[in-house]
Amino acid sequence: MRQSAVLMVVAAMCATTVSADPARDESILELMRVTTAGDVGAEVVRNLLPMAKAANPQLGEKFWAEFVSEISPDEMVKKLVPVYRRHYSEVDIQEMIRFYKSPVGRKILQLSPQVRQESMRAGQEWAQEVSWRAQQKVAKQMAEQNAISAR
Repeated sequence: MRQSAVLMVVAAMCATTVSADPARDESILELMRVTTAGDVGAEVVRNLLPMAKAANPQLGEKFWAEFVSEISPDEMVKKLVPVYRRHYSEVDIQEMIRFYKSPVGRKILQLSPQVRQESMRAGQEWAQEVSWRAQQKVAKQMAEQNAISAR
């Protein structure tokens, strides 16, 4: 009896995961279009490209040009639909669409790449400062330990 109950729960979970509400999926796709989510994913890949090229210089420019031409924002969007479906209701999705179509929503979308870049630089600067402080603290601690050991 217990095994059949467990199997029913697992089957229900799988059915919930596999079955989709086409109208809700269409709303999610609309949200992805409004926010240009697929383009953002493709941008991330393109930003990682210089590192990939540097790590694999033997592949040549032709390879990388072909690779970039094969990047499809739709691939990213398809991966996002089930994620959004799991976490957001239809009402949530409609509210997000409404927000991103508003003037402030459009402004956020327009400025996001610049804000992301500046935020990354600020994060890198902060990480360097924290690292420097940690090195200073470690050096001080080591000097104190050495002074105690020398007594």
